[in-house]
Amino acid sequence: MRRSMMLIASVALPVLLIGCATSTSPGYSYQTVEPVNVVVDHEKMAVIDHAARKRGVNVHWINRPQRRVAISEADDE
Repeated sequence: MRRSMMLIASVALPVLLIGCATSTSPGYSYQTVEPVNVVVDHEKMAVIDHAARKRGVNVHWINRPQRRVAISEADDE
């Protein structure tokens, strides 16, 4: 009896897990992602540098702020 229960459990568990992994739910949809360029955000750097200078602080950028810019069809031509 115990052996048959272990056999059933060892077969049923992978089947259930595979079924859950392949199911789709309405909450998860595949969306197309627009191609983007990541550029340094110079405006944000200027604002932070200006505020720092007013307080007498010198800013040394290690990781510059970045922003994403959508690539338009006009840029490709």
